[in-house]
Amino acid sequence: MLNDWDNIRFFLAVAETGSLSAAAKQVGSTQPTVGRHISILEERTGLRLFDRGREGLRLTRQGLALLDTARKMKDAAEAFSLQGDALDETASGTIRISSNAQLGQFLFHHLRDLKDHLPSIQIELVTSQLDPNLSRREADINLRFCLPDAGNLIARKMGAMDFAVYATAAFVDRHPEALDERRFSLPHWVVFDEKNQLETGNSWLTKKLSATPHYRTDTVQNQRTAILSGAGMGVMPAFSAIADPRLVEVGKIDNGLRSTIHMIIHQDLRHTPLVKASSNALVRIFNQFGKDLLVP
Repeated sequence: MLNDWDNIRFFLAVAETGSLSAAAKQVGSTQPTVGRHISILEERTGLRLFDRGREGLRLTRQGLALLDTARKMKDAAEAFSLQGDALDETASGTIRISSNAQLGQFLFHHLRDLKDHLPSIQIELVTSQLDPNLSRREADINLRFCLPDAGNLIARKMGAMDFAVYATAAFVDRHPEALDERRFSLPHWVVFDEKNQLETGNSWLTKKLSATPHYRTDTVQNQRTAILSGAGMGVMPAFSAIADPRLVEVGKIDNGLRSTIHMIIHQDLRHTPLVKASSNALVRIFNQFGKDLLVP
């Protein structure tokens, strides 16, 4: 009776999120579809799995009793998928690479170079400040500044990226104190919001500033646009700022802020032809162009 994994995964998503809409977002579906799967599962089991209320859906006693089994089925399904991929002997298909926004700028710049190394593989490159779950195949390869916590992931050092403080020449003309330590008493800074506190340089800058920044944003691209408009200063990757003649370096970060880049892969997939070919191609890209990420 409980052999329908497709319905059970929707049950698990609702149990974990507490609502049909949140569950739909988690599994990449729609609210009506999630509701239909829950109804089918309740009909097939003859059990009422959720209590419906104003605050959302809450597991009943019967639903709670099945929750642990559903989680074990999810783990088994993920293990099945990983093992199946590990047996694939062809270096073809789609490779999904995840990175943070700063590394994404570098990777998108060298996307054609990467494709030259992977002629039979489609490349899906996504940027997010949140780490993808590699066990759930939210990504095949993850490029980050921090090492993973999970024991089933392996990491390889790929290089490093330098950061510094940048502004436009026009901004410096209006605020010459930006060129010395007085810059930290100015409010003309473009920083990241609370949801993006992990952006490189944010914690360093917070300790330095004696004034409340005028501007906060949620993306690297928005920060760059604001700085180029002359609104203020910001901590930026050196490689992208140096390439833009509109930006000038107004201050180096103490001892240089150099973030180590790690390539993270699930240990069960590292030897599959698809992941192995793609990771080797990324190593070649960083070996060839990685020096551009450092301040000369």
